[in-house]
Amino acid sequence: MQHNTLSKHNQKLPFTRYDFGWVLLCIGMAIGAGTVLMPVQIGLKGIWVFITAAIIAYPATWVVQDIYLKTLSESDSCNDYTDIISHYLGKNWGIFLGVIYFLMII
Repeated sequence: MQHNTLSKHNQKLPFTRYDFGWVLLCIGMAIGAGTVLMPVQIGLKGIWVFITAAIIAYPATWVVQDIYLKTLSESDSCNDYTDIISHYLGKNWGIFLGVIYFLMII
């Protein structure tokens, strides 16, 4: 049984056009947000506020995205975030965290 599990996780997954589209989308959104909003915020708030916010926000964003990606990538099923969280924590927590995640995206 353990040999089957190890061989399942060692299989290479193909990098398809769909995956390439997601990579481009994520990079484009990050570049677009930085290009448009960062100079405006620096001009409005000042450089020291921007530097302080970057020092606080970068590690927080990295930790949250790291947890999010590990949760999705280490699950056995290929479902969306709400289904995977519901599998780990139960239906109520899945709904609650799904709504919170949706509100953070908006």
